Amino acid sequence: MNLKLLSWNVRGLNNPQKRVIAKNLLAEWKCDVVCLQETKLDSINSTGVMNLWGSRFVVWVALDANHTTGGVLSIWDRRMFEKVDCVVGRFSIFVYIECFHCLLFQVMLFLASSFQNGYPSKLLMRSNSISIFDVLLHWVH
Repeated sequence: MNLKLLSWNVRGLNNPQKRVIAKNLLAEWKCDVVCLQETKLDSINSTGVMNLWGSRFVVWVALDANHTTGGVLSIWDRRMFEKVDCVVGRFSIFVYIECFHCLLFQVMLFLASSFQNGYPSKLLMRSNSISIFDVLLHWVH
C-alpha cells in the first residue's frame, strides 16, 4: 500500500480563490493525510473542511490562527485512519492516527503553526506503538 502524506505551508487560506486552488491540488494529489500550516484562518468548520477535502469522509483537527498569524489544519480520510490521540497546544497540534488497512502502521503528526519557542514543523512516522504523551515529553525536554 502506498501512503501519501502531505505537509504544506499554504501561506493563508483566507482568500476564496486560494482555497479553490488548494482544493484542486488536493484532489489532483489524492493524499491520504494532509497537514496544512499557516492557514491564517481564525476558525474553520466541518463544511469548510469537507469542501477543501472534497469528500464527506473526513476527520480533522485544527489550531485556529491568532488573527492573521499561524493556523494549523490536519485532515485525513476516516475510512483509512482512526484518531487515537490528539493534543492541541498554543502553537501546535499533535495527532496520533492508526491506519485501518495497514498492519503495524501508525502516523504521528506534529505540526507547529510557526517556529514559536524553537519548535519546527515536523511530520513523524512510527511503526510501533507509542503514546502521544511520549512525544510531548520528548519535545518539552
